[in-house]
Amino acid sequence: MDSFQYYSPRNIKEAIDMLNLCDENTYLLAGGTDLIVKLRKKIIQPNNLISLKKIKELSYIEEKDNIIKIGAMATHSKIEQSEIINGKAKILAEACRDVGSTQIRNLGTIGGNIMNSSAAADSVAALCALDANCVIKGSKEERIVNINDVFGNNGNAVIYKDELLKEIFFRIPNSNTVSGFKKLGRRSALAIVVVSVGIILERIPGESKCKDIKISLGGISRNPCRAKAAETILIGKEINNENIEKCLDEISKFTVNNLEKSPFTNLIPHKRYAVKGIALDVFERICPELK
Repeated sequence: MDSFQYYSPRNIKEAIDMLNLCDENTYLLAGGTDLIVKLRKKIIQPNNLISLKKIKELSYIEEKDNIIKIGAMATHSKIEQSEIINGKAKILAEACRDVGSTQIRNLGTIGGNIMNSSAAADSVAALCALDANCVIKGSKEERIVNINDVFGNNGNAVIYKDELLKEIFFRIPNSNTVSGFKKLGRRSALAIVVVSVGIILERIPGESKCKDIKISLGGISRNPCRAKAAETILIGKEINNENIEKCLDEISKFTVNNLEKSPFTNLIPHKRYAVKGIALDVFERICPELK
């Protein structure tokens, strides 16, 4: 491993000041579950490494005015065990529970999962379904970017040299909402996700009809994304086997269209059916009328 300068700021201001002083070849260290591997394999060779581990003000989970706020340094373990998340945003708890091994969940952070810009980011798929927003803090301003817009055309997070991810926040789904998350991986606890599906479905009160729905898919494009055409098929419709099958067909079609634009066209035969099966499993779990 080549030498580099290591910095350990105590607060957000110090971290941003250091980002300003360092050159472009600078990396932020959160949990380190991905970055350390890249360092050892020399995939990256930074001049500077800025650790965020001492910044306690980035590790919170709080609820206020029907909004849940999560600090970027909150670990997957902290999120999956949070009473707030389990009670009011269960889809995110389920997704964080599926992240790697216990050790990885104890170290890895939700902010790192986002900034790592992986197609296989479990928590990002759940955040897409929650229509979450990212608070990005810089030396001159603080800006809010929707999770679905935080990644550029090359799949990397759009963040400037003097900025860091400070917080993720989203509105709490209402009481008529059900949700579920599931992934298919190559091997049990340490699985790199092949496909993941997150669904948040809001019912029309007193009816077996869908008022609104958000469907997010992971592992089918550069980053987790929403299957919006599939969503429109169910909005305002009865939640029954016929309409769910139409929705599943659109999810499969969306998956194929995305993979055709990627270097992984060889995966189409597998993923087009895998994503459909996983989505059906989630629907059957959250919609009792389908059983």
